[in-house]
Amino acid sequence: MAAFVGNYFVVALISNFIPKEKIAFFSTRKEANVAKIPVVLVDPLHQLVIRLNFAPVKVFLYLSSPTGKPLLEQWKSVASVLEELLKQFFTPHQTHEALALKLHLLACCLRRAGEFYDSECSKPEVEPAVKQKEPVICLEPLIKQFLRGGDPHGLPMGISFSLQFHAHLV
Repeated sequence: MAAFVGNYFVVALISNFIPKEKIAFFSTRKEANVAKIPVVLVDPLHQLVIRLNFAPVKVFLYLSSPTGKPLLEQWKSVASVLEELLKQFFTPHQTHEALALKLHLLACCLRRAGEFYDSECSKPEVEPAVKQKEPVICLEPLIKQFLRGGDPHGLPMGISFSLQFHAHLV
């Protein structure tokens, strides 16, 4: 009904919706071989999954925000939960391809941001003499790398390389 009146935002939200209970399921698992996340990560992960704009730069900005920072700090368990969700939506009989692709791209972005966070951002910094008034975005160099245009067509090189790299993995 929403599509008939031109409210495509609502249509996209409905078709990409994942109930919070599906994510909360991974915080209460007792099995050893299934991914598990702390309960405090359920809300930020749900907000990340239901976002309509899952471009890598937008995901990195969300992970740099105070809401998404806990996801970045425990990125390995969160990425494994996203992969488990991907397996649920990418079954032979009931495939939700759009949602499966979205979860795969979110897991890839989270993995890339987590690796960058572990190598660059988690290093102990020297206390600056003057406090900065603007909040420091830890993933700013990674965001700049993804936005930098370099080929003759002006396409962002980081995004292009990331998509080509992940296409070879599949």
